[in-house]
This record gives sequence, structure tokens and C-alpha cells, in this order.
Amino acid sequence: MAKIEKPILETEEECLAGLDERQKLIVNAQTGEQKYVPLDDDDKAFFTKRAKTREASHNALFDGINAREDLKESARAKLVAGEKLTEEEAKLIVL
Repeated sequence: MAKIEKPILETEEECLAGLDERQKLIVNAQTGEQKYVPLDDDDKAFFTKRAKTREASHNALFDGINAREDLKESARAKLVAGEKLTEEEAKLIVL
């Protein structure tokens, strides 16, 4: 089975572009009133931290997906060859 390709991510700079111009929507649940307000420092810090850790978490996710696919392929090959499966490979098999 072919490896799952990672989609191209925006760079950290692209993620944070225009951060000072962004706004958030505040909705009053009782009245339904809606208003846009500029992001405060906590919001900006959140987006900055998220942009910095985004690539690492993205890579970890796709590395895990590909490791699982490799394990499935190994289990398939062993079944076809009549070899004994490892415990991890056996757990992947759904009958």
C-alpha cells in the first residue's frame, strides 16, 4: 500500500499573517446580539503558540498513520506467507 502523503502546510509566517487585523465574534446567548472585537493579547499568544507547534504535531500524526499502514502491510505479507504474526499485527486484523 502506498504511503499517505502529507498535505503542504502553511508556514508559520503564513499562519500568523494579518494577526493584528483579525477579529473574533462575540455572541450574547441571551439576547442573540453579535459583535466583532479585535483579538486580545491572549488570543494572539494562542495563535502564535499553535502556529509554532503545528508542524511537529502534523508530522507526528502522519508518521503514526504511516506506521500503522506499514504494520498492516507486514501483517498481510505474513498471512500470505503463512508466518506467525506479532501481537501488534494480530490486533490490527478485523474479521
